Amino acid sequence: MQALEADWFRGVVLSADRVARLAGNGAARKEPDPTKFKESGEEAIYQKTINVFDLAGEFTGDGEWEQVLQVLGTLTDPIEQFFKDVMVMAEDPILRENRLALLFFIKDR
Repeated sequence: MQALEADWFRGVVLSADRVARLAGNGAARKEPDPTKFKESGEEAIYQKTINVFDLAGEFTGDGEWEQVLQVLGTLTDPIEQFFKDVMVMAEDPILRENRLALLFFIKDR
């Protein structure tokens, strides 16, 4: 599969690893609560994740695995932007847990 050798695929792996490592830092094994999002980046990555995984699911059903990887690759830049714009480990425990739940949501999808 050529996608595994592509530069963009490396970004997918690095972003997924970053999300997985942080998602493991909390007991947040629940859905994030969108009403508790404080930063626009939280809502943006939440909606992007839903849209990307819905589309990836369509390709999965058809067995088009390279397409699945390319669709998942569209999350790389938004994830990196999220980490630039949003302090996941906020002092406020409610914000922190919801942000960890958001990362777990991305990882678990």
